[in-house]
Amino acid sequence: MKFETRFESIIGNVFNGRGPDKDECVYLLGFEPHSLESTYMMSIANDISRKKSGNAGIIYAQIGIDVAPCRANCKFCSFAQEHFNLQQKRMNMQEISECVHALAGAGDLFGLFLMTIHDFDMDYLLEAVKVTRAALPSYSPVWVNVGDMSVKEARQLKDAGVEGAYHVLRLREGEDTNLDPKERLKTFDAIQESGLSLYTCCEPIGPEHTAEEIVDRVFLSIEYGAIQLSAARRVMIPNLPIAERGQISQLRLAQITAILMLISVSFPQIATVACHEPNLLGLSAGSNVVAVEIGGNPRDEVTNTAENRGLSMNDCRRMLFEAGYTSIITSEPKVIPLTAEYLRKFGA
Repeated sequence: MKFETRFESIIGNVFNGRGPDKDECVYLLGFEPHSLESTYMMSIANDISRKKSGNAGIIYAQIGIDVAPCRANCKFCSFAQEHFNLQQKRMNMQEISECVHALAGAGDLFGLFLMTIHDFDMDYLLEAVKVTRAALPSYSPVWVNVGDMSVKEARQLKDAGVEGAYHVLRLREGEDTNLDPKERLKTFDAIQESGLSLYTCCEPIGPEHTAEEIVDRVFLSIEYGAIQLSAARRVMIPNLPIAERGQISQLRLAQITAILMLISVSFPQIATVACHEPNLLGLSAGSNVVAVEIGGNPRDEVTNTAENRGLSMNDCRRMLFEAGYTSIITSEPKVIPLTAEYLRKFGA
C-alpha cells in the first residue's frame, strides 16, 4: 500500500530531525487509530523512544494527600463539590511518610508528586513536602500537583525542596470547569518565574475534542518550556455530568502519544512522553513512563485509589516488563536491569 504524499513527507521530515508542525499534527490526527498510517506512526514513535531512553522505563508516583469537595467543579472530576460522593480524607504526616518509604524503598522510583485539590493549604503542603523530602533519597525529585498559585507561593515550594509542578490548561477550561483560563496561564508564568520545572499535559481528552483543540494544548506545553509531553484520556465515571460523552479508546490515546513523540524530535529539551493512564499500547507508541497512584484520584470513585484504579509499584514494574523495556532508570541516575528475576524479587 502506498501512503499519501503528504503523510510520506511528514514522516520523512521526522527521520531528518523535524517533527510535525500544528497543521501537520491536525492532519495526522485525522487518520483512524486502527489505520495503517496510525500504526506506522506508533511504530516509528516507539523506535524513537526506545533509542532515546536506551530501552529504559521510568516509574513516577503520585500521592493524593487531600480529598475534599473542590470549588473548581470540573465536570470530569470526582472531587467537584457539586457531585462529590467520596469520604473526605487529609493524610497526616505519618501516613505520607509511610507511603513515601514504601514507594521509594526499593530504589527504582524516579520521583514523586504530591497532589491536592485546587484550593490547597500551603502550610499543610509545605509540611508534607518536608516529610516527603526527608523520606526520599536526595537525588529523587519531589513535584507538586496543586491549584493556581502565585510566584511567591511557587518560590516557597522551590525553597522547600520542590523541583517542579504539574499544571494544566485543560481542554475546554472555563466551560467544563469553573476556573478562569487566564488564571491557569498566570500559574504557568509563576512556575516559570520561580525556577520550577513545568510538567503539563493535554487532558482530559474525550471523543468530543477536535484535533485542533488537542494540537493547541500540546503546542502550548512546548511554548511554556515543558520538559515532558503528555496526553491523558478522560475516564468515564458514571455519576459525573460529563459521563454521557463517553471516552476515547486506549488505541486513540496511543495514536496521540505517538504524535507527541514525533513532535519531540524538533525539541531536544523534551526528554520523555507520557500517556495516562499508563497502558501497554501507549508504552508501545512512544511512552516509557508509568505512574503509581495512592490516595486521592480525580478519576476514581474511592478515596484511596490504591484500592481501585491506581497502579502499584509492582503493577508498574510488570507493565514495563511486558512492554519489552529491559531496564528501569532512576534520577540518580542508575539503570536497573528489568528481568524476570527482578520481578520475582518483589513478587511482581
